[in-house]
Amino acid sequence: MANPTRVTYRLPTGYADTDAPLRVEDIAQMELGIRPADGVPGTYPLTATDVTFEADVSGISTEPLAAFGMLAPGRYVAAGRTRTKAGAVSVWSDESPVFTIEPPTPNPPSALSAS
Repeated sequence: MANPTRVTYRLPTGYADTDAPLRVEDIAQMELGIRPADGVPGTYPLTATDVTFEADVSGISTEPLAAFGMLAPGRYVAAGRTRTKAGAVSVWSDESPVFTIEPPTPNPPSALSAS
């Protein structure tokens, strides 16, 4: 997909330091991470926090890319992790499908003449 405005991923199901299941009702905030598609899996140099996230009953969350400002043209993947009300952090979710940010197409000049 080229130039999406949102990215969709499945919420993680477990914590980083325990085998306890992660319950959606315990989540206080989401952290969305983005990396170049050819970067190192599991490392996300661009992150944004969302405290107003909404996941559907199947654990799918859709987050706006606007939180990252203008992404440079390229191919990216995203993942999410959660922080509970008690402060526990989840593992990163599975990564989203690759998405592409294409460079803007300049508009042709409108009032140009040659003589």
